[in-house]
Amino acid sequence: MNRLEKHLEEYLALRKALGFKLRTIDSSLKDFVNYATTKNSTIITTKLALSWAIKPAGANPKWWAYRLRLVHHFARHVRGIDPQDEVPPLGLLPYLHRRVPPHIYSEEEMLRILKAAKELPSRNGLRGLTYSTLFGLLWGTGLRISEALALNRDNVELTNQLLTVHNGKFGKSRLVPVAPSVATALEYYACNRDRIIVKPRSDSFFLTIIGTRPTSAVAQLTFRQICCKIGLRNPLEKKGPRIHDIRHTFAVRELIHLHNGEDRDIDKGLHALSVYMGHLRPSSTYWYFSAVPELMGLALVRLDATGRSL
Repeated sequence: MNRLEKHLEEYLALRKALGFKLRTIDSSLKDFVNYATTKNSTIITTKLALSWAIKPAGANPKWWAYRLRLVHHFARHVRGIDPQDEVPPLGLLPYLHRRVPPHIYSEEEMLRILKAAKELPSRNGLRGLTYSTLFGLLWGTGLRISEALALNRDNVELTNQLLTVHNGKFGKSRLVPVAPSVATALEYYACNRDRIIVKPRSDSFFLTIIGTRPTSAVAQLTFRQICCKIGLRNPLEKKGPRIHDIRHTFAVRELIHLHNGEDRDIDKGLHALSVYMGHLRPSSTYWYFSAVPELMGLALVRLDATGRSL
């Protein structure tokens, strides 16, 4: 194991211990270290990082900037141990990140989505039941799709109308109360799931037709196919309403309710919503004010009425 390999092993272990999900970071930085080895380099230099980052040729500049950012943060860690390494400046491959404006689903659109999901064909009838309940849960709670699919049976307390989300984004766990109607729908699903799959191959709350845990990739593909079928997406275009926009819709709906209330404490309500949704900080919740014109309008009306900012 050479010097950079040792530093990378320590760096990845540290990030994992802090609750970060490595995802592509692990494989990408290992590729960088291998690239450094082929160049007979055991230290990080700006030239080395830049030559690796702009591969493959012709890729999206966003991808190049992402690769350089990975090396930048890794190099900061290494330089803290040994000052001979260079930290490549992020400005070498600038890319202005813009969050995709969310599609806010109307109630009529969501009802069409749930109806189409319920009609998904399968040999035992579980596929339609699973996806209609899954998408309905996202609609009623604002969970991330990864959080909903990670739920195990013992994470769903139907009597107490409570979900336990473990190891969500940034490694955070939280309790998520659900409305009685959501709890009733989950109970209906659980009864029929157990009737159809007597011996499941997973302790997952949601099951596929063969008794395994559904994957996020398949759930998102299924959602896109449904949106194309009912006319919400153009099958010939890559962009369109996403499954994650259900979470955005939940947040916007709750913020509108909060602003339309007469006696509610807005600051307290925003903080509570931020905690409920598992945001890292309240500023993530405030983003919706700039992303959704209706919310900005409501905020301005309240600002005029109170004479103070949010």
